[in-house]
Amino acid sequence: MIFHGYENGFYNMGRQTLLLPIEWTNDGWYKIPDGIRVDKPIKRPGLVASNPTFTLSDNFDGNTLKPQWKFFGEYDTSRFHVVDNSLVIEAKGNSIGESSNIPILPKWSYLSKEMPPAV
Repeated sequence: MIFHGYENGFYNMGRQTLLLPIEWTNDGWYKIPDGIRVDKPIKRPGLVASNPTFTLSDNFDGNTLKPQWKFFGEYDTSRFHVVDNSLVIEAKGNSIGESSNIPILPKWSYLSKEMPPAV
């Protein structure tokens, strides 16, 4: 399970992306396994890593950005351009509070899980 949370006492540093293991119940629901505590480190399972089906990499070949680049609110194409396998971004504002970020988001299809049949 993927969720966002704030570290205790550090809410002003933003949310962290956190992972929890899940297990499927006989009636088709998922749950956090017994014995898992979210406030303690969780041992990584001894599973074989799978090959990723997505990538956030961008070698900036060509003259357009790849689909994982997403803009929220203002989409000002004059602030960036791709040249010589590099991304050039023109800053905006005089402080962090006046600037606008360029977040990167993957396609979320890799999070899909085939649900077991209902019992």
